[in-house]
Amino acid sequence: MHQRFITRFIASRRTTDPDVVRYGIRHLLFAAAILAACILARSAHGQIPLDSLHGPLCGMVDPATKQQVAISPIFTRVNVVITDAVAQAVVTQRFVNPFNAKSEVVYLFPLPDQGAVHGMKYQYHDSLYVATIMEKAKAQSIYDSIKNNGGQAALLLQERPNIFQQRIATLGPGDTAFVEIRLSVPLKYVDGELELAFPTMIGPRYQPGAAKTNAAGATPWNPPENRSGPEFQFNVLVQSGIELASIYSPTHPIDVGGLADMRKALEDRRVVEPNDKTTLAYTRCALLKTALTYPNRDYVLRMQRAKSATDFSLALSTDAKGQGYFMLNLYPDPALFAGKRGDMELVLLVDISGSQQGWPLDREKEIALNILSRLTPGDDVDVLAFNTTVSYAYGNGTPVSATAQNLAKGEAFVRGLSVGGGTELLAAVNAALAVPVKSGKQRYFVFLTDGFITNETAILQAISQHASKPTIFTFGAGNSLNRFFLEECAKVGNGFATPMVEGDATGPLVEAAWSRIESPQLTDIRVDFGGLEVKDAVFPVSTRLYRGLPYRVSGKYDGQGPHTVSVKANRQGTEVTFSHAIDFSLADVISWSVPKLWAREKMGQLTLQQGTGSANQEAITALSLEYQVLCPYTAFLASQPQAVGNPVIVGNPVRLIDARPEAPLFDLAVRNSMLYLDWKSPAEVETIRILDLQGRVVFEFRPSGRTPALGRWIWDGRDANGRFLGRGRYLISVKTRAGVRNRIFVWAPGP
Repeated sequence: MHQRFITRFIASRRTTDPDVVRYGIRHLLFAAAILAACILARSAHGQIPLDSLHGPLCGMVDPATKQQVAISPIFTRVNVVITDAVAQAVVTQRFVNPFNAKSEVVYLFPLPDQGAVHGMKYQYHDSLYVATIMEKAKAQSIYDSIKNNGGQAALLLQERPNIFQQRIATLGPGDTAFVEIRLSVPLKYVDGELELAFPTMIGPRYQPGAAKTNAAGATPWNPPENRSGPEFQFNVLVQSGIELASIYSPTHPIDVGGLADMRKALEDRRVVEPNDKTTLAYTRCALLKTALTYPNRDYVLRMQRAKSATDFSLALSTDAKGQGYFMLNLYPDPALFAGKRGDMELVLLVDISGSQQGWPLDREKEIALNILSRLTPGDDVDVLAFNTTVSYAYGNGTPVSATAQNLAKGEAFVRGLSVGGGTELLAAVNAALAVPVKSGKQRYFVFLTDGFITNETAILQAISQHASKPTIFTFGAGNSLNRFFLEECAKVGNGFATPMVEGDATGPLVEAAWSRIESPQLTDIRVDFGGLEVKDAVFPVSTRLYRGLPYRVSGKYDGQGPHTVSVKANRQGTEVTFSHAIDFSLADVISWSVPKLWAREKMGQLTLQQGTGSANQEAITALSLEYQVLCPYTAFLASQPQAVGNPVIVGNPVRLIDARPEAPLFDLAVRNSMLYLDWKSPAEVETIRILDLQGRVVFEFRPSGRTPALGRWIWDGRDANGRFLGRGRYLISVKTRAGVRNRIFVWAPGP
């Protein structure tokens, strides 16, 4: 089914009311003073190393005391547009320097681990700084030079796949700065339900052995649980090519409705303007309630498809050279997984480290007991628990038959578990993988953990290089999980992850996961694109496909039009096939972020392959620079100011939701490699601009004198440098004496 993609996000305007600004600064100063006192009281030396800050929070050095204090951004807004497969987001944050001297901002924060971060802007006073991506060492050197000379610059770094660092040099006393970050995230899909999980804080991470303290390795500071709604906004527009049965959040209070129902709230937040119109199919809105917000837990939004998903979703794009890119999600029919499981050997590993204190351990116990209750006498089982050390339910670490007596012993072991100690997960994983094989039955590993460790790469390498090629399923219980580790561990272990938050019921999630585990899986998967020329395809790391989960592949393609995509696989020794007729034409399935998501997926697999080494660093860096997607070896640096008459980051520079009046100003057509504007009524045209969907002007026409818009205006597809534009979606913005009219169009040169 074709999906329509919205690829630009509407930001709110800057608040200039002096009373609001004074209130915000007073509020921030008060919070910073309390927080600083608490932090300094806990520090033996009265100073917090910048590399141990957690949050998200902002570290600044008090010029008077020369001590570091932690403060939160005074305002955070996340604007998201969701399609059937991708979430595209703009994160805007406002920082205030509460001191009466210049200070550098150092801000640590999380973003979705699968996200492609592909843009950053920094606004200070009346200057806008648009970031350029470059190699990390070069960017850091330029930034340090500017900072040391008292200049203005902003630097964005990737500390980990889901942890980032923002630096701003240098914020003046009492001054406000805005930072905007753009990213795209593939949605998680399970049993017909799409999920966006957006982290808002960095959880505490255990560092094994004598590992050096870093940006993710000390006791975190959690923001207060209840905060004023205007300080933290999460605005979501849902636009899907298929009907949704429900939209809900298990973590946050939200308001959900259609565009008309939510119009007033959207206008109040400046997500849309009073005159904006929209023709998006199945458009819904999900807005975080303004009464209270919860910035110390993952924001999880779920969307249930109205019908069982046995089809596909597709997104296409082209680059400036005309190279096509695709992201295809195939949703196999559940009937393909019909059958009964054979006897299994199950090794269950339970995390009882200190981070599991409270309801997470209770939830882990529920999961473990639920799984044990599903075993039959023909199965074998072993149960391990770990913190700093590993303990075994059955003493000698050898699986036992799942008899009633042995299961009762395992259940008693689980019920008696209590938290304490560190998260020595690598040792525990090695211990689990070393459990002797009792028989030739299918062996499965189930890991129950929140993943709050710093040595993820070493653990993933140990799993991927293990001779047994283990099958691993992960479960995580927590409001701010390390979803990167849970998902990647399951991928390299040819399994799947089941994260759950406090608002989730354990029973249904375990039931659904277990039905996947015990159903026959598809292996030896091969994809035939039906004659479509595909190259550089990125296939899933896992070699198994489970019931209710998608098979996602992305890559480059040449040509277009309908093709039959067929998937062949092995199910318990029998070959099965499923096919879909898919139209790889540009109309209605365009998303400019597809090349960036492909690059992010490719870099992720190269990173996984190199493990703790750096064999693929050069290739990863090259992809990062070419596709302008952040990686550990590159950085976004904003250091060249440009004057702006009106706020840009917090204003509405270009609106990609069509703002058309009842009587359109012009008709728009693309044919024979030309764009035609036929005017409906007289108008004095001041400017005609063509923009890409990242808001960049590629062509501008300014008529000399007064030009009555009667007749036709023609554009041949060349940009300002005389180069022909590649296929894709663009926006035409026509400014007249009466106002500005914007329209999105598909540019596909040809007959």
